[in-house]
Amino acid sequence: MNILDCPRLGRHCITMRAALNTFDSRPVPTEALIMQTSIDTPTSLHITPLATVLELLASTEKSLGALHCHPVDLTSVGVETASLAQLQLVVVRKEERQRRIDAPDVAHAAAEELDIARQISTRVKPLADNIRQHVTTSESAMKVLLQEHNPTHARKLLLAHLRSPVTILLDHEVLTNGADDDSAGSCTVKGEKSHELVVDVLSTDREKSMLVARLLKVESACELFKNNDVGVQTLQLSVHDQDSFFILCQCAALGLAVGVTVSVDVGITLRSFQYRATLLSIKDKSPLVQRLKDQVLAWTEDMFMARVPS
Repeated sequence: MNILDCPRLGRHCITMRAALNTFDSRPVPTEALIMQTSIDTPTSLHITPLATVLELLASTEKSLGALHCHPVDLTSVGVETASLAQLQLVVVRKEERQRRIDAPDVAHAAAEELDIARQISTRVKPLADNIRQHVTTSESAMKVLLQEHNPTHARKLLLAHLRSPVTILLDHEVLTNGADDDSAGSCTVKGEKSHELVVDVLSTDREKSMLVARLLKVESACELFKNNDVGVQTLQLSVHDQDSFFILCQCAALGLAVGVTVSVDVGITLRSFQYRATLLSIKDKSPLVQRLKDQVLAWTEDMFMARVPS
C-alpha cells in the first residue's frame, strides 16, 4: 500500500475504492444536449440527474465509512482529482410532455432560449467585470439589471459571472469565466448618489441604530427601483445621528410617513435585491418635529388628562 502526499490531506494512503452504480441513467438524444465543450458523441447519451449523483455519492460515502476500521478523525472519503477532472455537468432541455401542434421542436426551442441567455450575458458580463474591479456603483448596476425584460434572470446570470467556480462554454463561446473568489453567492455594490425617498418606518433596532422602512415614494430621479417596488420594497436604514434616530422612532410609533435623503447600497443575491440605506438627512425636519410634538401632546391628553376626576 503506497504512501501518498496531497496538499489538502497531507500524507495518506488509499485503502478502499468504490465505483458509482448509475442505475438511474436516462437516455437523452444528442440534439437535446447543451454541453460545456464540443466533443464527438454517439447518436444518444445516457444522462444521470445531478440529484441522483449526489445521492449516490452520499450513500457510497456511508458504505465506505461503515466498512473500514480506521480511526474516524484520521479518515477521509474523497474523489481522485484526476477522475474529477473528467467529470462534466451538462444542461438538458427536455421536450414538453403535452405539445401543441404548432409548438417548435425541442432543438428549436432550446436554440431560441440559448440566444436569449447569450444576449443577456453580453450585456451583463461588462457589469460583472466592473463589479469585480470595484469601479461601478449601485445606481449603474441597477440601471443595467432593471432594463432587462427579466431582471430576475439577469441578476442570477450576473452572479454566475461573478461566482462560477468553472468556465462554462456554449459551443466555443465562453459564457462565464471561472472565478477565484470563493465567497458566498452574493455581492454588494456601493451607492454613489443621494436619493430622496418617502418611507414608512416599520421597525427599529436601538442597539444597531437600524430601521426597517417600506418605500412609499421616490421623489428624485432614481435608477434603483422599479415602478412596482413602491409600497412593497423594504430597505434597511442605518441612522448614525441619535436625534434623527429618535425622530424616526416617533414616526414609527405614530405611523407617520417621513421624507428622507439617503445613500443606498444594493446587495445582489440569488433570491432578491437587498437595499441598505444610510440616512443623510430628514426632509422638512423642523415642521416634522412640531407635528410630532402636537400629536404626542394630543395623545397624552386623550390617554391621561381625560382620566383625571373633576
